[in-house]
Amino acid sequence: MAAFGDPIPMQFLPIADETWEVITDELIKGYKLPNYPGDCTGPGRWFVLANDDTIAGLIWTNLDDGCGILPLDGYDPTSFTAAALTIRLMRELGHTALQAFTHLASDEATYSGDLAALRAEET
Repeated sequence: MAAFGDPIPMQFLPIADETWEVITDELIKGYKLPNYPGDCTGPGRWFVLANDDTIAGLIWTNLDDGCGILPLDGYDPTSFTAAALTIRLMRELGHTALQAFTHLASDEATYSGDLAALRAEET
């Protein structure tokens, strides 16, 4: 059974073509990799990963051993999956959870506070 925040199964992704390929062969390797072990609890930071057209989700870190993504209303499942797999690949490459978050956040506005508030909004 998939955990909340796991990438959607490959059979539900759109078929890639010459003009559109979000889920690359490299990202597909992420399906076999684990998430960062930390929970979305305690003090942390977060930001919304989006572009002009789509929302991928909310990227979070607990500032220790956790970094992940939560779906938001209206999120794009393919973009969400690409972000979730990217996070797993960063863990595999030896990045700490905070390094992965910082890399993904780059120029985005980030917020800090109690991550429990984010989880409460899901219900």
